[in-house]
Parts: sequence; structure tokens; C-alpha cells
Amino acid sequence: MYLLGGWFLPSVGLAHLGHVIQQAERYIKLDVSGYRVRVVVSLTLGAQEMSRVMHQADTDQNGWVSPGERDAYMALWGDGLREELRISVDGTLVEVLYGEAFMQPIGPVSAVDGAVEMVGEFVLDGGEHLVSVADDMPRDAFDRTDLSFRARDAATLLASGIGEFPTELTEHGSVHRDTPYPEAFSMRVRVPYRPRTFGERLRVMAPWIGLVVVLLGAALWHWLKRRDGPRSRR
Repeated sequence: MYLLGGWFLPSVGLAHLGHVIQQAERYIKLDVSGYRVRVVVSLTLGAQEMSRVMHQADTDQNGWVSPGERDAYMALWGDGLREELRISVDGTLVEVLYGEAFMQPIGPVSAVDGAVEMVGEFVLDGGEHLVSVADDMPRDAFDRTDLSFRARDAATLLASGIGEFPTELTEHGSVHRDTPYPEAFSMRVRVPYRPRTFGERLRVMAPWIGLVVVLLGAALWHWLKRRDGPRSRR
């Protein structure tokens, strides 16, 4: 994967070709709060894999991963996640903004257990929606994937689970490497209507504003024509 592209490419890319990363686990959560959706993606890595990650993040090769190096490294992951976790709402792909980068540890490059995490966000319009995640991450690299679905703050989880069209409500699930892995997981959720931004309100009102401008222009033209009419006959 991309995150694991760039500097991390040797690790995950090769794992996808059969060189399995040891002691690696993945956790993905879809968390709906009101009309906002958070996509939490985290990897737990064993000491050997974490050491490799730190070496790759250490771009100046001084044996120390700085906060700046961590941020640059994790930004690559965010770019890759947009390609490898394709998220759609009611069948339409949505743009997910990833941030809140977490990498532990940073500092001196060493062989210790660690983790990386990114959080993506997007918003829903009010009503019922089907949120589906097409999973193209290199799953052979992970011993286990834990899935979590949550709704709160006036949002209601209607159905969730593995597959594109869940019919039952499953808040937690796990898939192991030696079991068939689904290519998608989804949730149906009801959310409150969100306030529109000024730009959104302006786009909605634009046709009506245009019509009012046209009518006012026509009325002004007729008024000027009537006002100037008698003068032209004097």
C-alpha cells in the first residue's frame, strides 16, 4: 500500500508478494458522530517491522525519527489510503481527508513493538445512507483484521458488517489471514441533517438569485422605457 508505499514500500509491497510481515495486525473503524464519519485505520507492528518502518521514515539516516519525518512519512500513507480504501456513499465515491497521524515510537531508531494510525473524515447529508468500503490494502501482510462500526450523537446504526449490503447489525468483527477475506465491508446509518455552509447555500440559491436578477432587470428596462417615452414625444 502507499503508506506503506514510498519509504514503506519495501515492507508492505514485498509482503503483498509473499514476504509476510510478522506480528502485524490491522484495525479499521467506521465511527459516525452526528453527520460526520471518521475512518480509523491502524496497524500494530512487531519489533522487526517497526524497526524497518523507522529506518524508512528516517530520511536523513541519522538514526533518529523526528516529528517532521514522521509527518512526511505518514502523509504518504494518507495518500495511499485514499486509493486502497475506496469509500462510497449510496454507490458514489467520496473524498476522504486523512490526518491525525500517529506513529509510536519516534525518536531513536530501535527494534521495539509499535503502531501507526491515520484518521479519515467526511460528512453525510441527512437521512439514511449506505457507506461501503472497498478494501484493496495488501491483506496478506496482516495476521488479523478487526472491524468496528459505531454510531452516536443522533446517528443510528441500522445494519453493518462484512459485504456490500449488510442486513444485520454487527458492531465488531474479525477476519484472520487463513480465512477468506471479503472485498468490502459496509454500514447502513441514519444521520441528522447537517447545516449547509455559506457556499452550499449560495449554490442552491444561485438559480433563484439569477431569476430575480433577470426579473429585476426586465422591470427596470420597462420602467426606463415608459419614463423616457413621453419625453421623446415632446
